[in-house]
Amino acid sequence: MKPYHLITPLLYAALALNIFPAQAAQVLEDRWYVVFNGEDRIGYMHTTVNQEGDAGPITTTQDVKFVMSRGGTVIELAVGSLFVETPEGRPVRASSTLNMGGLPIETEVAFLDQGVRVSSGQAGRMTTQMQPPIAGDWLPPQALSRYVEAQLAAGAEVIEASTVDVSAGLKPITTRMVRVGPQAIEVYGKTVPATAWDVTASNLPSVTLRDYLDDEGTSIKSTIPLLPGLELTVLEADKALALSKLTPAEMMAQTFVTPSRKIDRPRELKRAVYRLRTRDGRAMPELPTSSVQRLVGEQLIVDLSGEPLGEAAGEAHLAASAVLNHEDPAVQRWLEEFRFLSFDGPADSADWLRRKVHQDIEAKDLSVGFATASDVARTKQGDCTEHAVLLAALLRGAGIPSRCVSGLIYADQFAGHEGIFGYHMWTQAWIDDDGDGPSPGRWIDFDATLPDGVRFDATHIALLVSDMSDGAVTNDMAALLPVLGNLEIEVVETGYHVPVGAE
Repeated sequence: MKPYHLITPLLYAALALNIFPAQAAQVLEDRWYVVFNGEDRIGYMHTTVNQEGDAGPITTTQDVKFVMSRGGTVIELAVGSLFVETPEGRPVRASSTLNMGGLPIETEVAFLDQGVRVSSGQAGRMTTQMQPPIAGDWLPPQALSRYVEAQLAAGAEVIEASTVDVSAGLKPITTRMVRVGPQAIEVYGKTVPATAWDVTASNLPSVTLRDYLDDEGTSIKSTIPLLPGLELTVLEADKALALSKLTPAEMMAQTFVTPSRKIDRPRELKRAVYRLRTRDGRAMPELPTSSVQRLVGEQLIVDLSGEPLGEAAGEAHLAASAVLNHEDPAVQRWLEEFRFLSFDGPADSADWLRRKVHQDIEAKDLSVGFATASDVARTKQGDCTEHAVLLAALLRGAGIPSRCVSGLIYADQFAGHEGIFGYHMWTQAWIDDDGDGPSPGRWIDFDATLPDGVRFDATHIALLVSDMSDGAVTNDMAALLPVLGNLEIEVVETGYHVPVGAE
């Protein structure tokens, strides 16, 4: 049970709303920012701009680091990005490094005349593919800065433009700035005149960042209401302050959901009916439909005897990605025993792999933020996210389409709390029907964190499904921001029996 697979990319994406503040073009730009959660200094950002000579390419780099605590276990998370463009604003190449507690995930992008070459992987084990040119009008970082600077100088009240952040994929992100007005703010004990702007981005529509710009259009302070109990403040600072000791933020307990009543024998639950709503009245995100989960009116029904529903598997559910690289030799070694065994159909194969992941991940601890399947295959360490991604990669390596599910699971006791739903991740496998019926198959849920005899139970509430393709994690998780720390669950009905032959 681990909310970091949601919070980590969302936290970085929220900070990235301020990734390229408006600034005067110059040969060298070097700015440091400190990130606070309340009084706790939890991270920093460092942005530099360099140009080769007077007319050479311009390189923008940014490094973001923050620390989090989960039950006393401290995890460091870091993101590095680089973007090279011509002085005229033509993209040349870009890269990102994402470290969420395991081996860093590296992405390298080259913008070519015939398309975009994308390489991604870990520790030098990269996969490369060509993609079409990025559609739409968008600007590289320094071209974007110059555009925003010109709009500010012209007295614009609303500024809208698009850019590309390769750590979040190749889909342009549209940022919209709306002028609020002059406002004096306090920065390190001094009152500073500034202009306030509300900033939103298309990949995080539920987050509105309040950005305070000085007379030159440089961001000196930002506030980011990421989720209830977690409002970040980003302040311009010097290097010494930015690199001073950080205080980890405890982010787990505030995402727990205490339901309307306790659930007895949760691992035996076969059917449940829930009502979900947000505390602040915001609209719920659209919940996924599958063989076991469907929304009927305001009631969410989780029924292990349900009929096939939901979108069928596609090519993306068999493909290798940086997170689910089933072609990695370490992942392939996990499949060696599997290839010598006989199974009674793909569902039996999938459950054998589920049990193997459960048994062979030896260190079931909280020290990893989000590791890839390649990493877990080597370390045999981690929590729900590591179990889920390794199982998904093994399924693909065995020729069974797979995807990962982010949602909630009920626990009698966890981290000093009783009777709560906590954020969780598990795996779905696409299993073809053996019969001649009209349905080609169904998504079946497999939770590798559960004991050997328990594949799944009806306390699992799916909020999001993801094929874990490159760049998809941040964008997929962004849809869940309205419910993180903002969810109420009413337990309407529970049942412990499945009709004979239904499973």
